[in-house]
Amino acid sequence: MRVIDLFSVKPLDEETLRASGAETNNLIITVEDHAAWGGIGDAVASAVSPVGIRVHQLAVREVPRSGKPEELLAAYGIDRTAIVNAVKSLISE
Repeated sequence: MRVIDLFSVKPLDEETLRASGAETNNLIITVEDHAAWGGIGDAVASAVSPVGIRVHQLAVREVPRSGKPEELLAAYGIDRTAIVNAVKSLISE
C-alpha cells in the first residue's frame, strides 16, 4: 500500500502509476473531492487500465451541497473511514 499525491491531471506520471499498480496487486484507489467524471480517477484509469490495473474511484457522485468539510467528506464517501473501508473491501476480494 502507498499514497501518491497526484496533484494534477497533466502531466500524468504514467510510469509511476503503472509501477505502483503492479506492486499493489494491480489495484489503485483514487480519491477526489469533486465529481468523478473527467477528474484524476478517469485520468489514472486511462493510463493504467490498458496494462490490466483496476482503478476504484472514490469521488462525489451527486450534486454537491454546503456544509462543514468533515460532514461533506463523510456524506460523499470520501472521508478517511470510507477510504479505509474501500481498501479493506477491495483487498479481501
